[in-house]
Amino acid sequence: MILLPARKIVLESYNDKDNFNTCGQYVLMKQYCPWPSHLYAIEEEKGEKGLIKYVFFESEGEGNFRIQAVSESGFTNRVSIHKDYRGLRNDDLNKAAGITDGVFVHAAGFIGAAKSLESCIKIADASMKLWG
Repeated sequence: MILLPARKIVLESYNDKDNFNTCGQYVLMKQYCPWPSHLYAIEEEKGEKGLIKYVFFESEGEGNFRIQAVSESGFTNRVSIHKDYRGLRNDDLNKAAGITDGVFVHAAGFIGAAKSLESCIKIADASMKLWG
C-alpha cells in the first residue's frame, strides 16, 4: 500500500499515542501536516472512531506548541478546551491554568498554545477532567 505523506505522519503519530500519553486519547504529530481527514479514517479503520480528543504539534517558526481539539462535526469539538481558559492570553492564561508559559486559548475553545508541550498537555488534562 502506498501512503500519502500526510497519512503516513498521522498513522505513525496515532500508533505512538500510548507512548506519548497514558490516556491514549492524545496524538503528538511528529511533524505538522493536514491531519483531520487522515485521523478520522485511521480511527474508523481501527474501530476506534471518536477516540482521539486532542492533537498536539509544534508551531513552525513560532517557538511554541499547539493543542487542537478534534472536531466531532463542523464546529463541534469532541472535547473543547476548558471553558475557564477560553479567550485568555499570556499571564491571564497562566494564572487560570496553573502554567508559566501560556500563549493563548481561542475563545471558541478549539485551539491554544504554550511555549512547552508539557503546558499544552496540562491544559488538555484539565479539559478532559471537566468533560469526563
